[in-house]
Amino acid sequence: MIPPTSSYEKRQKTLRKNLEPLHALKYLHHPGLIVLIDTLIEDDDGYIVMNWVEGRDLRETLQKRPENEGFLPEEVRQIAY
Repeated sequence: MIPPTSSYEKRQKTLRKNLEPLHALKYLHHPGLIVLIDTLIEDDDGYIVMNWVEGRDLRETLQKRPENEGFLPEEVRQIAY
C-alpha cells in the first residue's frame, strides 16, 4: 500500500518498482497459472491486467473463515484446483 500522502513522483516510482517484477510473468505459461497480459499505471494507480478466471473468489473464501483459523490440506488443494 502506498500512502496517499506520498508525493506524485514518489508514488510513481513506488508503483513502477512494485509492478516491474511482474513483467517476467508475461512469458510464463502453465495451465495452472493465470495469464498476465499487462501492467500499467493510469490516473496515479497501478493495475494488473490478467485473464478472467471462473470460479470462487479467493477474497470471499478467506473472509468466510473464522479469524485465525487455517485451512486443512484438502481445502487448500480444492481452492488451488
